[in-house]
Amino acid sequence: MDWSFLSTKKISQVYYQYFCKQCYFCKIKSKQLICPLCLNGFTFNNQHCRRCKLPTTTTIERCGQCQKAAPQYDLIVSPLIYSGFTRALITGLKFSSHYHASHPLCQLLADALMTTYQPSGINKWPDVLIPVPSHVERVRERGFCHMNLLSQHLISHIPKKIPVNFQLLLKSQHLAPQHERNKKQRHALKASSFICPKAVPDHVALFDDVVTTGSTIDACITKLKEAGAKRVDVWSLARTPNNKLRTD
Repeated sequence: MDWSFLSTKKISQVYYQYFCKQCYFCKIKSKQLICPLCLNGFTFNNQHCRRCKLPTTTTIERCGQCQKAAPQYDLIVSPLIYSGFTRALITGLKFSSHYHASHPLCQLLADALMTTYQPSGINKWPDVLIPVPSHVERVRERGFCHMNLLSQHLISHIPKKIPVNFQLLLKSQHLAPQHERNKKQRHALKASSFICPKAVPDHVALFDDVVTTGSTIDACITKLKEAGAKRVDVWSLARTPNNKLRTD
């Protein structure tokens, strides 16, 4: 049992109950979780490929990669660029157990989701949220599953109560972490690294923290569609820019 997680979760509940009228970061009075000044610390993915959300210098319909091979997903929502403040929060969460970082990150993704799935829009909310899984050995190494934590917090930030299912997609192979693998090794990730133990609903949302090459997402979607999914939307906190746009 991860008692530190339970303690942090309870502290977070008390924090939001009594101090929700102040900015999460600078603590000044604010009607929003993140005040406008602190919001400037994030780099938003405003210019991108419309198909895969790869950050670009100007918005384009399809990047070179999408022209070669269109992504398997039907829609992707990825509001942040994986750099600067965003990168620090995500790496702190994953590798230093900074559980509190999940709240502002999930709030920003929730804002983007509510815009994408607004009632007047053509996009309907998925039937279930499926986080990209980690192998059980990786979870043991970290002491917790950051994607499970993020999924639970994300659902609490959106008005649509979508069920989260951690058992529809499982990691069957224990491989080196993605951040330790080069681009060629990342692309070599196969769908056989994942399994779907049971049938999957028609419309699902696949949730990952960061989309880089898209190989993990692609492998997961292959398995989800084999298990019955007809539409797969991808939700991610951030998208990694290519080398030309990286600032850190």
